[in-house]
Amino acid sequence: MSDKYEKYRLLAYQVPPIRQSTPTTCWAACIAWWAKATGGGRPQMTQEQAYFKYAHLSDEDNRMSRANLAQILNDPIWKATAELITGPRDLGKNYFLRRLESGPMIIGYRDALYGDGHVNVGIAPSISHPDDMIVMEPWTGMTTHKGYGKYTSLSSKLVIAWPRG
Repeated sequence: MSDKYEKYRLLAYQVPPIRQSTPTTCWAACIAWWAKATGGGRPQMTQEQAYFKYAHLSDEDNRMSRANLAQILNDPIWKATAELITGPRDLGKNYFLRRLESGPMIIGYRDALYGDGHVNVGIAPSISHPDDMIVMEPWTGMTTHKGYGKYTSLSSKLVIAWPRG
């Protein structure tokens, strides 16, 4: 069965996941993976190169605010559309599905497990788990499934960035 997300699902197998190198550099790992997966003339860099390019926007513990992550991804070099969503909102599955039509998306959110902000790359909708998407999880350096609601249930601020062009 072929669908509009099939080529993106394949990225979960074709582009090796990146494990974050420190407890607070999930954002750099996700930028590096996302740029490689989406291609299209976007800068290709390692996690370390992404970190050093944007470290001045992170705090003293190397954490990146969602607002600064949106600022990075709105830089024209990334050819992305980044949306900073403030206030709790139930975005629903269709919000994510529409953006995934353009390719993998970076998601910055608050995660109860990590007790702080965290970043994943949403790759494509899952076929086997209809309420989940396939994500690149930098904490484990693996691809996995996560429910769409995971990203909105605790987040008062959320950044979503998807490829354009």
